Amino acid sequence: MNTAAFLSELLGHDIRVSADGERLRCSAPAGALTPELHDELARRKAEILEFLRTAEEIARQPEGIVPLQPRGKRVPIYAVSGHNGDVFAFRDLVRHLGDDQPFFGLQSEPLERVEDIAAYLARQIRAFQPEGALIIAGYCAGGGVAFELARQLARAGAEPALLALFGCAHPSVYRFNLRYWAERLALHAGIAARLPSWRIRWQYLAERWRGRLRELHVEKTSSFEQAALAAVRRYTPGAYAGRVCHFIPKKAWLPDNGGAARWRLAAPQIEEHYGPDGVDAERMLLDPDAAVFAGLFKRSRDTPRTVVSRSRKPLACVVGDLSMVRALGRDGIPVAVATSDPASKIMRSRYCKAVVRTPSWVDDPDAALGALVDWAAAQHEAPVLFYQGDHDLLALSRGRSRLAPHLRCVLPPAELVEDMVDKLRFVALAARAQLPVPATVALRRGSALIDDLARWTSFPCVVKPSTRTRRFAQLAQCQKALRVESRAELERLAPLVEAEDADFVVQAAVEGGEEYMESYHAYVRPGGEVLGEFMGRKIRTAPRLYGFSTYVEITEDDEVRRIGRSILERIGFSGVAKLDFKRDPRTRRLYLLEINPRFNLWHHAGAAAGVSIPALVYRDCLEPGSARPAGPARAGVRWVDARADWRTFEGSWPRWLAEMLSVEVNESFMLRDPLPALDDLLGIMHRKFFKLLETRPRFRPAR
Repeated sequence: MNTAAFLSELLGHDIRVSADGERLRCSAPAGALTPELHDELARRKAEILEFLRTAEEIARQPEGIVPLQPRGKRVPIYAVSGHNGDVFAFRDLVRHLGDDQPFFGLQSEPLERVEDIAAYLARQIRAFQPEGALIIAGYCAGGGVAFELARQLARAGAEPALLALFGCAHPSVYRFNLRYWAERLALHAGIAARLPSWRIRWQYLAERWRGRLRELHVEKTSSFEQAALAAVRRYTPGAYAGRVCHFIPKKAWLPDNGGAARWRLAAPQIEEHYGPDGVDAERMLLDPDAAVFAGLFKRSRDTPRTVVSRSRKPLACVVGDLSMVRALGRDGIPVAVATSDPASKIMRSRYCKAVVRTPSWVDDPDAALGALVDWAAAQHEAPVLFYQGDHDLLALSRGRSRLAPHLRCVLPPAELVEDMVDKLRFVALAARAQLPVPATVALRRGSALIDDLARWTSFPCVVKPSTRTRRFAQLAQCQKALRVESRAELERLAPLVEAEDADFVVQAAVEGGEEYMESYHAYVRPGGEVLGEFMGRKIRTAPRLYGFSTYVEITEDDEVRRIGRSILERIGFSGVAKLDFKRDPRTRRLYLLEINPRFNLWHHAGAAAGVSIPALVYRDCLEPGSARPAGPARAGVRWVDARADWRTFEGSWPRWLAEMLSVEVNESFMLRDPLPALDDLLGIMHRKFFKLLETRPRFRPAR
C-alpha cells in the first residue's frame, strides 16, 4: 500500500496526521488508533512527512503550474501541452531528462485568444518564480501558446533562456488551408503508392482516414479542445528574436514540416533538429521515442546558441493588394503581406511567405507602423517595403526616421508626399510649378466654403475631397469624385459638402469617359535618372465614371512620356509615381488630374510588359545603384480584374468572355496562383448558402 492509500485509510477511521517540523502529530477518536496502526505510522514516519511537505508545496503553487519533477538545480522548464491540456503527455520526456532537471506543466482555462492564455500563464510563472532563468516549452498545438508566452516574457524583461518546440505545427496549419490539405493528401497518396500491395495500401489510407475522423470527433465533443484549437487558429505569431529550438519528429513529417518555413519567418534564428525516420509523430514524447528527443533537447540546452545562416533573399513586405504580391512574386522575390484582415485572400497566394498582422492603417496608422517595425526588427535581413495606399504612405513618410535600420524602402521627398496626397496642397503645388491641370479651386471647411462655391462659374465640374474618406465614398457611391452639371446641382450639393468633416476641391470637368484616361508610370532615382517607365490607358472602370480601374492596357505614347518626365523633373521628384492624365476628345490636349507617389495595380501589368518597377526598387534597396535601367515596355499588354469588370461591362457575355481569354493578366484568376480565386469562390458559396437558409420558407405544423 502506497503512502496516499495508507493516509486515505487513516482518514476513513477519522485519524488525522500533520507535520510539525520533523515531528509527526496525530489526532484520533478514542480507540481508533490501534497498536497495529500506531506501529505502521512509526514505520512510515519519514515517507509520510515527505508526502505532507510535497502536498503543502503543491497547495501553495499557482493553479496553472503542475510540478512534474520539482527537484534539481538546472534552469527550470515550463511546458505547454497540446490542445487537450494533458500535461502528463510529458511524463516520459521528464523521466529521460533526469532528476536534476526541474519540469513544470502549464495549464489554463480555455480562453478565446492565445495572447490571453499566454498572459495568464506569464502571471502564474512570475508569481511562482519571480526571478531567475527559465525555459519555455510547447508540444503540438501548444506551440503557439508557448511562442506567445516567450514573447510576452521577453517584453517584460524576462526573456527565456530557450524556447523549445516539440512537433509544433505553425498555427496557420490548423486553419482550413486548401494548399496544405492538397499537399497532405499527396503525401499520403505517395506513401501508399510505395507500399507492396493494394490491400496494404487501402489499409494504410483507411487507417489515416479513421484517425482523422477520430480527431474531428474529439474536436466536436470536447469543448475544452474545441476552444483551444479555435484560439490557435486565430493566432498569428509575431516576431521573436530569442533562442528557439524546434524538435521536428522526422523529415517530411507534414507538408513543409508543419509550416516550418513560417516559424522561420517569425523567428529567423530558429534551430531545427530532426528525429529519426521511424518516429511516430503522434507519440514522439512517449517511450521509446521520448529518449531520442530528451537527448536532442539536452544537447541543445547544454550548447551555446547557434547563429543560423540562411542563404535566401530578404522579404519584400507588401502593404497593399494581390497585384503587388504577384508583381514581385513573378520575379522570384519572396513576399510578406502586412494586413489587418485575418481572412485576407492575399495570404492564400503562393508568393506569400509570411503574414504580418497590423492594426488598420486607416484607423490607427501609428500602431500599424509600430507593429511593422517590430516584425522587421526580428528578421535576419531588413525587408524591403512596398506601399499602395494613401494612409500607409503618409504613415511611412511621417515616420521614416523609425524605419531604418529595420526596413528598406524608396520614399519620395517628405514635402512632396504631403503635397500630392492632400489635394488642397496639390492645387498649390500645381500653381507654383505651372502644371497643366484643369481650372481648380480649393474649398476649405468653414464659413467661407459656401461663398467659394458661389463664385465657381465653370460647368460641368467635379467635386472631390482633399483626401479619400469612407463617408465620401458612401456619398459618391464608390466614385472618386462627383460630377456636377449645373449651378442648381452645385447648390443642392453644397449642404452635403459643408456637412463633411473634410476639405474639398472643385475642378473643371474634362469631357469624355474614363476611356480617355491615360497615365505615366515611373521610378526615378534621386538626381533625376529614370530607371523604369511605361504608359497606359484605362479601358473600363467600376463605377463607369470616376471609378476604379477594372480593365487597363499598356501603351506607347511619346507625348505622355515627354509630359510625364517634364512634370517630375519640374517638381524635383524622386521615387515611384503614377501621373493621371485625361485627354480632351475635342482638342486632344492632355490635362494632369493627379500624381500618386506610391505603388499600384498597374505595376503588375507593367511587369508582364517587361518593365517591373517593383523589382527595380527591390534591387536598388538591397544594393543602392545596382539596378539597371529597364528597356521599353511591350505595348498592348492588358490587365483585368474580371470579377469587378463583369459588373461594368455593357455587351453580350460571349464578347466579354472573348476579351477575358485574350488578356495577359487576369488578377481574378491565375492558373499559376489559383488559391486566392478558390478562396473567393468558397466565400461566395458560403454567403449564398447562408442567404438561402435565411430566405427559405419556414412551415409551421398544422394544429
